[in-house]
Amino acid sequence: MKKPHVVSINISKGGVPKFPIDSVNIIEKGLVGDEHNHEKHYRLTQAVCIQDVERLHELCAKGYPLKPGTTGENLTVQELNVNALPEGTVLEFAGGVVLEITRTRPTCYVMDQIHPKLKEDATDGHGMYARVLKEGILNNGETIVIKPSPEKMSNFLWPHTGAIFCGGRSSRMGKPKASIILPRGSTLIEHVHHVLKQLCKEVVLVGHGEGVPDSLRHLKRIQDNYQGLGPMGALEALLSSGLDSEYLISPCDLSKVIPEIFSFLVKSEIKSPVVLSNKGYREPLLGRYPATLLPYVQDHIARRRLAMKDLLKEVSAASIDVPEEYLFSLSNMNSPEDFAKKLL
Repeated sequence: MKKPHVVSINISKGGVPKFPIDSVNIIEKGLVGDEHNHEKHYRLTQAVCIQDVERLHELCAKGYPLKPGTTGENLTVQELNVNALPEGTVLEFAGGVVLEITRTRPTCYVMDQIHPKLKEDATDGHGMYARVLKEGILNNGETIVIKPSPEKMSNFLWPHTGAIFCGGRSSRMGKPKASIILPRGSTLIEHVHHVLKQLCKEVVLVGHGEGVPDSLRHLKRIQDNYQGLGPMGALEALLSSGLDSEYLISPCDLSKVIPEIFSFLVKSEIKSPVVLSNKGYREPLLGRYPATLLPYVQDHIARRRLAMKDLLKEVSAASIDVPEEYLFSLSNMNSPEDFAKKLL
C-alpha cells in the first residue's frame, strides 16, 4: 500500500483554477505566491486547502472536467482520504512542514463556472482546510504522516447525546428515508450518524427505525410513546427516556449536512432550547433540547398542539442564524423528485 503523499501543489493569483508548481514556501498565512479574490479566505484557520485526488477522479467519472487545482485546492493528495479526517488531525510532511486540519471546506459558488451542478455533487468531499503549525519548503511528491490528536478530539466532543429522528411515515418518498442510498454508497441515515458521532458522546435513534441499515443496528433506539404524532411525539419519547439531561436532535434525511452545522449549536453558550434558523425560518428539528422541557411537550400533546413552532414560541427558544455559505447543508429530501434533483 502506498503512503499518503502530495501529487500536486497548486497556486494562483486569485480565484480558480490554481496551477501546479514543483515546490512552495509555506508560511503561517499559507502558500507564498497564492492569492485569493475574497478577504474571507485570509484566515489562519484556512491557510491551506487540501483535496484528495481520488475524489477528483470520482467527480471526473461523473463528467466534470477536473484536474489538480481546478477546484481551488492548494494541495492535491493521494492515499490520505483527507475528507474523512477529523478536526485536530496533524499532518507531518517529509520535508518538515506540519499542518493541522481545522474544518471542512464548504462548497462555493465559484464551482458554478466549472458546472452548475458541481457544488451539489462535490458536497461531503470538497476538501479540508488546515492551519500551519510549522513553516517550511514543501516539495511535490513528499510523503505525509498522519497523527491524530485524541486530546483535541476529546475536548471537542459535546458531553451529551445526539439523536436522529427516523420515525416518519415517508409517504411522499414511498419508502423509509433512512434506507435511501447516496451516490457515495452510504445511506442517508449513515451520513447523518457519521456527522453526529464526531460531536456527541453518544448517538441514538428515535422512532420505528424502518430502513435503518445493519451498520447502525447496534445503536440504542427509542420508540415513540405516542404513535402518529410526528416530531412532537419523537421529542416526547426522547426527553422522557432519561438517557441524558440535554439532547442534540437531527432528522435522518440531511444528505448534505456537515459537522459545522451542529457545531453552531453545541459550541454556543446560549442556554437551550435553541434551534438553527434558515433565513429567518426556524428549524425545530435542528436544535438542542433540555430534558426539563418534557412537561411542556406533554402538555402540547395533551392539547393536540403538535406544531413544533408553537412549542418553540411558548418556551421562548433561542435561534442561531446559519451563515449563507452553510445553508446548502440544510437541504433535505421528501420525494423521489427531490432525490433526482439534488443527488443525481
